[in-house]
Amino acid sequence: MHSFWHRIILLGCLLLAALGCPPGAVADDEVRIGVLAKRGTEQAVDAWQATADYLNDRIPDRRFVIVPLDFRQPFVQVAEAGVDFVLANSFFYTEMEARYGARRLVTLLNRVGDGIYSDFGGVVFTRVDRVDLQTFRDLRRRRFMAVDEYSFGGHLAALREIHRAGLNPERDFDLSFGGTHDAVVYAVRDGLVDAGTVRTDTLERMAAEGKIELSDYRVIEPRRHPGFELLCSTELYPEWPFAALPHTPEELAREVATALLAMPVDSEAARRGGNAGWTTPRNYEPVHELMRELHVGAYTEYGMVGLAEVWRQYWPWFVGGVSLLLVFAVGGAAVLRVNRRIAHADAALREAHALLERRVEERTAELREALAELEESRRRETLAMRDWHDAFDAIADPVFIHDAEMRLVHANPAYVERAGQSMAEIEGHPYWEVFPRLDGPLPECRHLGGTAVSEVVQGAAVYLSRSFGIEGEDGGMRYAIHVLEDVTEERRSKASLLEAQRIARLGNWDWDIVGGHLSWSDEIYRIFGLEPQQFAATYEAFLDRVHPDDREAVQAAVDRALRREQAYAIDHRILLPNGRERVVHERGEVSFDADGRPVHMLGTVQDVTEVRHAERELRRLNRALRTISRGNEVLVRATEEQQLLDDVCEVLIRNGGYRMTWVGYPVQEGTVQAGAEALRPIAWAAGEPDASVPATRLLEADADPGVLAWQRGEPVIVGDVDVMPDGVTVSGQWREEARRHRCGSIMALPLRENGTTLGALSICAAAPNAFDDAEVALLTELANDLAFGIAAMRTRRQREVAENERLRIAADLERALVQTIQAIALTVEKRDPYTAGHQQRVAELAVAIARAMDLPPQRLQGLRLGAEIHDIGKIYVPAEFLSRPGKLSDAEFDIIKAHPVVGHEIIKGVEFPWPVADVVVQHHERLDGSGYPHGLQGDEICLEARILAVADVVEAMASHRPYRPALPLEAALEEIEQGRGLRYDPQVVDICLRLFRDGSFTFSSPRV
Repeated sequence: MHSFWHRIILLGCLLLAALGCPPGAVADDEVRIGVLAKRGTEQAVDAWQATADYLNDRIPDRRFVIVPLDFRQPFVQVAEAGVDFVLANSFFYTEMEARYGARRLVTLLNRVGDGIYSDFGGVVFTRVDRVDLQTFRDLRRRRFMAVDEYSFGGHLAALREIHRAGLNPERDFDLSFGGTHDAVVYAVRDGLVDAGTVRTDTLERMAAEGKIELSDYRVIEPRRHPGFELLCSTELYPEWPFAALPHTPEELAREVATALLAMPVDSEAARRGGNAGWTTPRNYEPVHELMRELHVGAYTEYGMVGLAEVWRQYWPWFVGGVSLLLVFAVGGAAVLRVNRRIAHADAALREAHALLERRVEERTAELREALAELEESRRRETLAMRDWHDAFDAIADPVFIHDAEMRLVHANPAYVERAGQSMAEIEGHPYWEVFPRLDGPLPECRHLGGTAVSEVVQGAAVYLSRSFGIEGEDGGMRYAIHVLEDVTEERRSKASLLEAQRIARLGNWDWDIVGGHLSWSDEIYRIFGLEPQQFAATYEAFLDRVHPDDREAVQAAVDRALRREQAYAIDHRILLPNGRERVVHERGEVSFDADGRPVHMLGTVQDVTEVRHAERELRRLNRALRTISRGNEVLVRATEEQQLLDDVCEVLIRNGGYRMTWVGYPVQEGTVQAGAEALRPIAWAAGEPDASVPATRLLEADADPGVLAWQRGEPVIVGDVDVMPDGVTVSGQWREEARRHRCGSIMALPLRENGTTLGALSICAAAPNAFDDAEVALLTELANDLAFGIAAMRTRRQREVAENERLRIAADLERALVQTIQAIALTVEKRDPYTAGHQQRVAELAVAIARAMDLPPQRLQGLRLGAEIHDIGKIYVPAEFLSRPGKLSDAEFDIIKAHPVVGHEIIKGVEFPWPVADVVVQHHERLDGSGYPHGLQGDEICLEARILAVADVVEAMASHRPYRPALPLEAALEEIEQGRGLRYDPQVVDICLRLFRDGSFTFSSPRV
């Protein structure tokens, strides 16, 4: 800090300038606004010139200009510039307010991102990797940088907190000042200092401007303040004030304050200034408190006793002391005059002698220093040469140097190894006769000079040659250095990637947004069914291939990505030249320039037609499975017939996703009659409020499908309400009601029990052709179970009969579940004829092993079901992979290895009473952790999965596969015997070996 009198002189300059500035110093209409350049002069002018322009528009008879002020001598600069207003940090304003009566007009509203703040503080920070700096005390004896001695947010706010922690930066730190906030941030980033402090919002603004990465920094002793979201380490203080100096006319000050308070938050001036306008002046007493606590500025001498006060109390003592000193001075003056003459001569002699000695010492020191520098230069040269050779030899790629005649001058060990000769043997030979062996020099060497890149093929290896010319003293090229990078594996990987893209039907595209050029990979042409010459490589031409109904959605997705609102990822349809439709999934990533404009976009296209179709079918099947499972739960829980009917209708709507459903009973129970009023609605449910009670009107129409199902005793399916199937005719009234309630397709199922048709269950779906064979089978089973439940409830008064019926319901439910599992297993095996029956035979062997282990019947049933669908996940594996006679690639085999996880995903939502999902996902795990997909070990694998693993290996090895004939059964038994206790459960292996070798077990169905 400067001394007290130094500050008085500096601050006095401002007073003299403010009170005595000559009238002719500036133009009469010019109003000068001094702005503290906290981040540099250019930034200050760029940020605040728009505010001056705004004031020029609002006060046209004045001309406002911006005068940047630095931190060094702000008061002198203000005085010399003759400014009328000052926009500076709270410290400078408070200094002027305390000494000269400067008056604040408005306070700045700072905008940072989406936040608006009228307070600010300081943030003490370091690099994120400096884990040793956690508190202010950790900064002791560290290099610390602040913005400036007078910077409030960049020094004083943090200084107050550091003092409170018991530290003094001038004593305990290696303290320096950067001059601007940006300089402090860069110094910390580059490791020039250990930590630094800047005002709040500096780090966020620099990160938003792309100058730094915010994640590279960490705040020391962070503090949180309500409503203040910026990084902070200190208390908060009111934002910068816009202040008028004492000489500024009051009328002008009022006009300026009014204009600033009226500034819109979205104006150009607010945007350029990084703020949200201005508010009424804040209370700056907290700033005065800080200055008093730190004894800075106007409070440098705060709490100290002044010289005037000392003189007032003790002046008699001072006068007596001075008189006594004068007496002694007069008496000793004569003696001193003689001694001074003698001493002067002696001093001149000693000074001449000392000067000579100093010159000799300085010359000697200079010679020693020069000699030391010479020795250090030689040492560094030797080290540099040694380091160069070490680095040259350590390069893993072959490197060689040749002269202008293409003769080898030097090479690293990697090159010598490829050449197969020693350096002494190859030195001086033309390099193209040694390695790489060519018919002549590389193309870039025929005109030696500059840098060049070329590709060199040596047998099965491919090298990328990068050459660099080395100039001689005359400016000509004397040597060239070549680096041969082995890119063989890279080329192979690229070829493998292209093959993988072909298998996965995945292509990539590259769109130059500025130039309008669009390039496709070969796989995209295959997906779109086009030849390159058929496609004009533009974005508009691509949109022409998009299905018209999806085109608007694709354009909207691209626009959102270009505006940085959402990543580009979308499914849409395309039209092939033959008119067929395909479904593709696109992903893309946009690159932006420094101004935030989109310039480039990279993306991929994958043909997902079959995948999406399979997903729809799986969703439909899962929906039906969930529906029948929830329906069975309702059947078990229901105690009243009406409750049962209502709950089943609700389950079909809630779990099945159907639009409407209803149950009709005959008007005259026990008879099957014709006519429009043969059935009456008993229970119904709807997915939407406007479809609440359609059953009555539909049943009142002629030939309702529910009436027909009841009359015929068989399901009636209407795939499209506009196109009736053979044998089904409806009236115009019925079709009008169906359309009004947006029924696309209807399935009616008779409720039959013991040869009696109790009524009909009608289910309406919004989409046409919504019911496939599997769904019809499951819903028919549900209708049968519902009919059985109705009959059982009607006879529940007979306790014995009711108990038998309950057992029958349970058996039917279990049978339905088993049949569902068998249907799922059959679905998988239909796709792979070579493994037909595999799951069934594995189930037989697994149950036989488990039975020999004395597992209870309930666990045997769960094991059987899990074994019968353990390969359900292969429904996601392309059929050509399963039936390919040759060896699969690693990428293809990885797809097959994913089938346990896919199977688990398919059935995990079905609530089995057994751990079927765990059995499916773990049947390829091994005891030693070498299995997949999760690498489980030992008891982490459930017992059923360990049994299934052994049975699966034995059956698979002993059966025919497309890529090999069936192996002898003994070979399969030897495999599990060798893996006993390592890969396979020892007890399971022992029982399996015994079952086969003593003839206790044989497969009931032949192996294919």
